[in-house]
Amino acid sequence: MAIGIDRLNKDGWVSLECEAASEHCLTKTIVELAREIGTPIASRNGKDICEKLRPTEADKARLHSLSKIYSLGSLPLHVDTAHWVTPCRFIILACLKPGIGNRSTILLDTRSLGLTKSQSNLLYNTPLRIENGRCSFFGTVLSTDRTFMRYDPGCMKAVCPDGNKVLDMFKPERWSGFIKKIDWHQGKVVIIDNWRLLHGRGSSIEADGDRVLLRVLIQ
Repeated sequence: MAIGIDRLNKDGWVSLECEAASEHCLTKTIVELAREIGTPIASRNGKDICEKLRPTEADKARLHSLSKIYSLGSLPLHVDTAHWVTPCRFIILACLKPGIGNRSTILLDTRSLGLTKSQSNLLYNTPLRIENGRCSFFGTVLSTDRTFMRYDPGCMKAVCPDGNKVLDMFKPERWSGFIKKIDWHQGKVVIIDNWRLLHGRGSSIEADGDRVLLRVLIQ
């Protein structure tokens, strides 16, 4: 399976198809793809490199996870592992089961937005608390000393009035003309530049606990 690295660099994401779409084959395929472009890494100690993602009710979700906050609803635009000092470089998502809810994944390419000077100033200069237990720290969404965007309203908290403006800046309804939707079917694989694109979970027409995506993080 060819990654299409030129397209990944150009667009910030690329979609592929895996013909053998069993869990074993999908897992093997996306771990191999991850090793072609970096180093696969687990999201937490003790976790498998390839994780299963399902819509989860709040009372069953992991503490401090987006599902704990948003339950079975849509998830806000964010970068994965924003609570790490350096978020993972890429993520790979693969569809094992699309689910009965026809739920899409949404993407927002931050390079395409043409932010105003005022918006950029907020992103570069407004401190936020990035919550990660005893390893919590303060930081901004953008910085002149790094190339990645750090944004996740699930783990980043306002500590001043401008912080709320920052956390509201990337609501999907504000950028509807820039949002791209990924509709899933079994065997579909998507690689996302996690330093450039924000991604989120769309709404569902009904409860879809049967939806299963596989995810691999890449350093």
